[in-house]
Amino acid sequence: MPALRAAEEALKNIKQNDITLIKSVNVPTADTRMVMSAVCILMRVDPIKKMNPETQKKETDYWKPTQGLMNSTGFLGMMLNYDKEAID
Repeated sequence: MPALRAAEEALKNIKQNDITLIKSVNVPTADTRMVMSAVCILMRVDPIKKMNPETQKKETDYWKPTQGLMNSTGFLGMMLNYDKEAID
């Protein structure tokens, strides 16, 4: 539970300007991509399937859906009020 409380406190420190900055990034860092992919999974946002030109294999990409999610009205509120008990 201490980790959950720490995460909640960290989330409370995020401001709308921080969200605006993150969603304006075209090529996010690996850490940003990982965290926001997890957020999309928890919020049941589907990834985009696209072809990787280097490997010629389809890959899942959460970045565009992440940007759409962050454009949602009340995104920070959704995060703060997320039903943590529903995570399985």
